[in-house]
Amino acid sequence: MSEKELIQALRALIDQHTPPAPEPRLLAQEIVRRDAWRLRILAGLSILFWIAGIAGIFIVFFSLRWYLILSSSVIESLVIDPVLGTDIFSWERAVNRSLEVSMGCLGAWMLGSLCTT
Repeated sequence: MSEKELIQALRALIDQHTPPAPEPRLLAQEIVRRDAWRLRILAGLSILFWIAGIAGIFIVFFSLRWYLILSSSVIESLVIDPVLGTDIFSWERAVNRSLEVSMGCLGAWMLGSLCTT
């Protein structure tokens, strides 16, 4: 048996024991069907993180807005506001808390952008 005959015999043996290649269209449909739930979860997490990040931005802007409004009125009068029943220091604490929350929302926003890419 020569080398060419051996190679042909091995190729014939391999061809007998390997299944035929699947049709590319069917293979692509199977891959898309299998990965569809992963894409849905990733899209849902992305939307959730983007919403949380945007909420953090609104929290910061609204708390700073109220802080600036109340700080100017409290500093001018130097008394506790009888209507709101609060002073400037409670609003400073609220702003600090809102900044901590917004940092968490910023992390969520970054996760949302990571899920988007």
